[in-house]
Amino acid sequence: MYNGCNRYELQFNGSRGEDHGVYMYDYAVFSGAEKNYSTSAVIGGLGEIVGTTDYVSNATISCTFGVLSPDVMSVIRDVKRWLRGTGELVISDSPGIYYRVLKINYGDISRELRRFGQFSVDFVCTPYEYVTQGNEALDADLYSDGILHNPYDGCRPTYIITGTGACVLTVNGNTMNAQVENSITIDTEKMLAYRGETSQNSAVTGNYDELWLKSGDNSISVSSGFTLQIIPNWGWEM
Repeated sequence: MYNGCNRYELQFNGSRGEDHGVYMYDYAVFSGAEKNYSTSAVIGGLGEIVGTTDYVSNATISCTFGVLSPDVMSVIRDVKRWLRGTGELVISDSPGIYYRVLKINYGDISRELRRFGQFSVDFVCTPYEYVTQGNEALDADLYSDGILHNPYDGCRPTYIITGTGACVLTVNGNTMNAQVENSITIDTEKMLAYRGETSQNSAVTGNYDELWLKSGDNSISVSSGFTLQIIPNWGWEM
């Protein structure tokens, strides 16, 4: 039960639960993030052959809240405004880590409160634990001789190329060609290229997934006359 101490806290899009009159009743429960594999049968064989991973399902982080304020209905209205849309979720027992929320599910909060004195919220997230510092752009001088070391699991970075003209981005021997006008951003997680609010998908050719970073050392370069920044999106698979 809540005892007035700040022992366990949740933030969504930079706003704490206590700012909205609620507290974490218990530790969050993680589920989902299951790997799905391709399989094939062989005539006369025993069982099926398991192939590569097709995809990983979304993760769900289930949180139970209690209410601090005696004005319950006011709190409920505020919570519903707070917990909507997408964003970043931070849980205090995992410092330096955040989760990217894709959607939020909750039931009838007022009914749950009347019956149980608490209510539950499910955050549906990308199945990856992101390191906060991995959201910062790295300049070329922060990795030596074109080698960037990734101390975490494989990740899907964002590349920001500055310059004008035809440019080739090379990552571990894989290339993407880009026609750059001042700058272009190549987001390998969303598989999009853009400049500001303008799509630049037609300005690039190549496979986004070939630009992902593996765990360990990665060789990265761009054509002469261009500069490159990398937002690595470090983290761990769930």
